[in-house]
Amino acid sequence: MGVLPNYKTVPDSSAPYAPIRSRQKLFIAFHDSFDMPMFGVAGVYAGIAQLSDQYPAWGQGLGGYARRYGAAMADQAIGNYMTEAILPIALHHDPRYFRLGQGSAFRRVTHAVSWVIVNRNDKGRLMFNAPEILGTAGTVGIASLYYPSADRNLHQMSVRFGTQVAFDAGSSALKEYWPDIRKKLFHK
Repeated sequence: MGVLPNYKTVPDSSAPYAPIRSRQKLFIAFHDSFDMPMFGVAGVYAGIAQLSDQYPAWGQGLGGYARRYGAAMADQAIGNYMTEAILPIALHHDPRYFRLGQGSAFRRVTHAVSWVIVNRNDKGRLMFNAPEILGTAGTVGIASLYYPSADRNLHQMSVRFGTQVAFDAGSSALKEYWPDIRKKLFHK
């Protein structure tokens, strides 16, 4: 709907590969973390956590919501910087999603979902998406420093890791189909 930022999608994967510089990876991570709509997204996550009383040690009311909001913002920023800038720079990976844009629905969805496991390196070759997996694991580990001690167990951390990877896979599928949806809805 033109509300959420999308800085890391390459609209046409059939075009010749052009690598991006470290500075551009940092640009992507910064804007994916701190564009205005992302403050609202963190607010929604915090609201859901508040309503379902996740992390009960933080309590309810404004104080509990503020803690959940701060954690949601930290999760977003740390996750984006780990998976889109720090590890891609260190490991020479390209954090962008390369949209297929055509083919069967199965092929396009499989392409999108697989992007959490396979991405491109800075030379354009497909390889294991270490920044996604290691970055998400690192983000969950760092988050254990600010989540309540009752939620620092292996089960809770595994759930957070799995949820984030699944969210990223779904996000890639949305990026794959959003131009088609937008064209159908708005005739652009």
